Amino acid sequence: MSSLYASTIRDLQTVFNSKTAQTTSTRVPNTVSALVSVDIAVEALQLQIRAAKALWLRWDIGKLYGSRQGDNSDCRFALKTAPHVIGAYASMRKQKATDSSALRLPSISIIGSIQSKIGRPHLLANIELGFFTGILKPVVLDRLLSLYQQLAADIGQLVSDWRSDVADAISKRHAKGLSAASIESTPTFHVKQDSPLLFDVHIGISGLRLGLRADDVATTLLFEALAVKGRATNQDTEETALRWRAKVDHFGLSLGHLGSQALSDDTGPIRTHQTAYMVLDAEIQEVPATARSTSKLNISLSRVHTVMHPEAMSELADLLRSWMSDLHVLRDHRSEEVAEVKSHTNKVLKRLESAERVEHSDVSWFANRLVFVEISGIGIAMPLVEGAAVGDSVHSDIPALLYSIRMISFQNRRNETARFNVQNMALQFSIPEHFTAEFHETVNCMNLPSIDMECQMSSTPDTWQLSAHCSATDFKLSLSPDIADGIYKLIDLFHHGKERISNLEAQYKSEMAKYPHESVSSKYDDSASPITARPSQQISVRMSYTFNSGIVELHREVSDSDRRMMNADLKRGRHWHDTVVLPTVSLWMDYTGPKGNDAISDDSEESDAVLLFNASRNLLRPSILPFFVQVVNRMESRAKRKVSYAALSQPPDLDLPPTPASQQAARVVAKTPAQRIKLRFTLRIDRSRLRLSCAPDSNAYVDLKWESGGFLANTTIGREGVTAVAGTISGVTAYLRHEFAEEGRSCIEAGAKDMAFSVAYRPEDGSGHQKGLSIVLDTQLSGQFRLDQFSAWLVFAAVWVDSAPPLDLPPKSAIVEAATTSAPILAPAPSHEKLAIVALVRFRSIDFDANVGVTNAKLELTPVVLRTLSNGEVTEVDLDIGVTQFTAMGDISGEIKSERINFHTNRQSSRAASHSVPTVLSMAIDAGDLTGALYLQDLRVIVFHLEPANVRLEDNWMAFNEDPNSQVILAFTVQTGVFRSVIRLLAIPSLLNKVYSITNTFDSQERVASQRSNTFKSTKLRKSTEPSPMTAAILNTARKAGQSLPSSPHVRTSQTMKFDLGGIELGIFNSPMTDDQRGDFYRFMIGKIEADLKRRLSREDLPLRDLSLLVSYVIWETSDGPKALRDAAVMRIVKEMIESASKHGRREIAKLPSMTMTMSSIEEPRPSVLLYDFDLIWGEGDGDFSILPYFFEQAYKTFDAFTKGLEQEQITKAKRRGDDLPPRRNTSTIRFDQDYIQNDGEPWGENDQLTFKDRSEGQKPLPVPRLKLLGEGTRQAVELLPRINEFSQQLPVAIHKGVTAPLEDGMDLLLRLYEKQLPDRAP
Repeated sequence: MSSLYASTIRDLQTVFNSKTAQTTSTRVPNTVSALVSVDIAVEALQLQIRAAKALWLRWDIGKLYGSRQGDNSDCRFALKTAPHVIGAYASMRKQKATDSSALRLPSISIIGSIQSKIGRPHLLANIELGFFTGILKPVVLDRLLSLYQQLAADIGQLVSDWRSDVADAISKRHAKGLSAASIESTPTFHVKQDSPLLFDVHIGISGLRLGLRADDVATTLLFEALAVKGRATNQDTEETALRWRAKVDHFGLSLGHLGSQALSDDTGPIRTHQTAYMVLDAEIQEVPATARSTSKLNISLSRVHTVMHPEAMSELADLLRSWMSDLHVLRDHRSEEVAEVKSHTNKVLKRLESAERVEHSDVSWFANRLVFVEISGIGIAMPLVEGAAVGDSVHSDIPALLYSIRMISFQNRRNETARFNVQNMALQFSIPEHFTAEFHETVNCMNLPSIDMECQMSSTPDTWQLSAHCSATDFKLSLSPDIADGIYKLIDLFHHGKERISNLEAQYKSEMAKYPHESVSSKYDDSASPITARPSQQISVRMSYTFNSGIVELHREVSDSDRRMMNADLKRGRHWHDTVVLPTVSLWMDYTGPKGNDAISDDSEESDAVLLFNASRNLLRPSILPFFVQVVNRMESRAKRKVSYAALSQPPDLDLPPTPASQQAARVVAKTPAQRIKLRFTLRIDRSRLRLSCAPDSNAYVDLKWESGGFLANTTIGREGVTAVAGTISGVTAYLRHEFAEEGRSCIEAGAKDMAFSVAYRPEDGSGHQKGLSIVLDTQLSGQFRLDQFSAWLVFAAVWVDSAPPLDLPPKSAIVEAATTSAPILAPAPSHEKLAIVALVRFRSIDFDANVGVTNAKLELTPVVLRTLSNGEVTEVDLDIGVTQFTAMGDISGEIKSERINFHTNRQSSRAASHSVPTVLSMAIDAGDLTGALYLQDLRVIVFHLEPANVRLEDNWMAFNEDPNSQVILAFTVQTGVFRSVIRLLAIPSLLNKVYSITNTFDSQERVASQRSNTFKSTKLRKSTEPSPMTAAILNTARKAGQSLPSSPHVRTSQTMKFDLGGIELGIFNSPMTDDQRGDFYRFMIGKIEADLKRRLSREDLPLRDLSLLVSYVIWETSDGPKALRDAAVMRIVKEMIESASKHGRREIAKLPSMTMTMSSIEEPRPSVLLYDFDLIWGEGDGDFSILPYFFEQAYKTFDAFTKGLEQEQITKAKRRGDDLPPRRNTSTIRFDQDYIQNDGEPWGENDQLTFKDRSEGQKPLPVPRLKLLGEGTRQAVELLPRINEFSQQLPVAIHKGVTAPLEDGMDLLLRLYEKQLPDRAP
């Protein structure tokens, strides 16, 4: 270009030099300048330069107007230009082409004046710029680089020549004698060096709109700044300090679809289809310091509105991907130009950096200023619908999460003290018609009217300290059941956005893996770029927080029955709520940073937090239950929909192609050692009280009182370590009583004292060690119970438990039905993913006092220790109960004592790697000596002693795993020592009468509860009419093996029990209660008893029983009753008591040899008939019967009186309960594990009398042992033989009722315990 215009430039220089010389020679010194007025108007101006063979640069300016009036001391000027265009074209004629580029500049308007006042110049100016719009695309960068390639060398040469000509002109002027002194003699405007320019400049910009766009993506990243105004002045300030102010009425950043056309220059904001945007109004002002005040910086932000959605992440990722791809192509195509631009840029930056290398003060910039920041009208909305967009305006019917703040103010005084205030902060789920929270009709919201914070800062070369206090008041949280739906939507959006961010990160890493030399780290690793380490300071932060008051409102949907009971005013409301008052909360936090700047040092950051809950009192009513029930139901329905959706949308397994090596390398993230933060959190809760009231139904209530407690949590952030939580609680007490009951007469009072616990969690350490959890608890429990206040418990249970709305959880039958469906075979979880658990729980003592009217009972257990050990596959539980003592005083008194009880179980978990182990659950119960004595007032009625006993239970699922139609084998084993007891037989009915008086009190308390509570009355009536529910069957624990199970919803079981009793030694006094001077003492001795019972189901699902019974011997002795009674009264050991009582006139009444009995039976329903086969084998030896005069008659009268006394008590109890007949024990056990319901709703067996039928009846009689009838009464011996034969015929019935039925009761009890311990094997 220099060759084209070289001659023209030289001609212009010659003319200019000649004109300058003529003007200098004709100038008259010290002449006064006349008033000058110049106006220039240009309709259009075009400047065009041919830069290359096929490149024309054109500058098109519309209307141009300029004006200057006045002399040099008082000058007014103005300049106005229309919008102009600077472009590069391929031809001389202006025409749009694919390779042309143009930059459209806004209009410019300048009006100002320069005046001289008091010897100092004053500049007043007003600058207005029009609207500027622009689109930046990769193709624009390509065109700029093309222009740089064509023009860079020529423009550089032109600038170099111009600098040389200017230098020559100046040297020639000095050579001709034009010195500075001669120039000063002219009446030009002089500026003193010590008089700076005073100015007042106003700047305004109509708008600025820039967009970032790609050719293959419809999304545009748009930046807007509308109505920008500013002012800068140093007038009216001390020492001409600068005072400035800037304001933007609309500042926005958005992501939307704007099409491919040019951006609009409309002064209004763009409201098109947007997925995310942020807009705000800003104003910043700085007031310089004076002699009395320091510098002030005021920042004001208003109408801060933001809408975010995860869908924007996808669009932003597409835009960045397109830009990165085009930039890489551009770099390859324009590599030389890019390298040259980088080189020039680095030179300029180095010059700027060298110019800024001055001495910096250690004093912070904030130390010399007062900073005021005010932000008002903040609103952030997040639409809760996937793929949603905001639309053409803020108004939308899309549900969203809205976070709003009315105002935030911040003050910083010289970096020493600061104050922070937040007003009306709200978080709510609503439809964001606007961004102000107060006018939204929603109940799912959190409001915090005021937050105040004050802080103080100090700094030294080594430390930086911050002390702050924050307080909040009038917190309000309002929730309704549909909060669960909003939270779930928010969780879905979080996972959706997390996936988008992960994809964006993967794309970035993939691109960086292709071009590793362009990484940022390589720049700083270069030795040519030294880094100067900044002096580090240890940071210390101390904060305190006070939460003064707050409430929580739990709204609920009212049922139709509740609505019918409300008046007209309440019916008009949409929601009804309960209120929970929050306590005053105080929080202290102390944070200390590392001491050094060495990243690999052992120094770590430490943070301590102390949280204190002050005394609180709350009253809750049962109306709060529907809220929680409705929330749980919504969560359950959500879980069902998620499971069904996952089952329908599960994609088939596809053979995916191998991942390229570059992408695999991009997925590898290097782990850098993060800074450790040791976090300690302390929580303390002072006296608090929570009352659960039954009002308005009744005046019963439960009080929960918390004395005080402290908790400490310790963890390390930034490094895998142990997280521990420990705490102590001085006391927690619960009271259940009536409102008008006297103090100390609570129905139930329970509490824990001096509780200490510790929980520690160790994560996986990466070396293959299993993650684990440790739990330690130590406490002391106590409780009290009063039977005469039992109606309070009945009312409370009816109001809070029985009347609670039903949950939509799957019932047990549905769980069993789910167990019958086949499941795929699942691979066992790795060992490092399983959680190992170690737990140690100790109750130092458990004390329970009960006042049941006729007696005051006390139960003491010392101590109780629970140990649990689990490796994620097998769980071992050990429960050890020390001395257990039950003491009673009153009409019924006595003592029962157990030396020890140990419960041990091994259970296989559903996460076990091996499924072939036949044993899923095994249990063992070991008990020590059990002794007891019961008194009726001062009369000892029963004394007993049971030697140590062992109970074992083990299952076998091997046959079931091979064939699902097979039965699971359950084996029960009970072994115990000798049972010894001394009984005052005729006093038992009186003792039973006292026991029945306790049950009568329960009945009377039920009547009292019915009178005091309508809810209990209706609940009791409903329960009396409903059929009894079926008991749950055994869950299918083998489901995870992937077998096809039978259609029956029950697992068939075969149960066996082996019962071994060391013997029975029973002593009976037959004397009346009021007469100790007559009667006999009976001693019954039964040798070792071994019983084996097996029960199972037949092919027709009928109960089958097989019983084998062995009794070593039976001996009946008698002695003198009054003498035996006197000896037994002074003895405590049962064995010695029986031996001593038998010495006085001992006589042997009967003796039987060993007996072996077998009985096989099947029970058929409708009618209930027991078909059996019975066999009896007597051992070697003879049976002896001593025939004593009137002895058997007296014994018969004794047992007959005992039986009649029991029957009379049963009749009396039945009359009190209103029953027609005494309740009869049902011996039928159909299916063993469930009750069958007839069509009329009554359970079988209640009215059906079980009859017995011998299948071999009439074939052969039962054998009778050879008897030696010794005695004086021959007539009595003859009468005894028919009775012996009759008893022999009724022996099978007696064996079934006396042996089989009790063994089955024990099996049922162990079976229920087994079901409770079974693991949930469902995957």
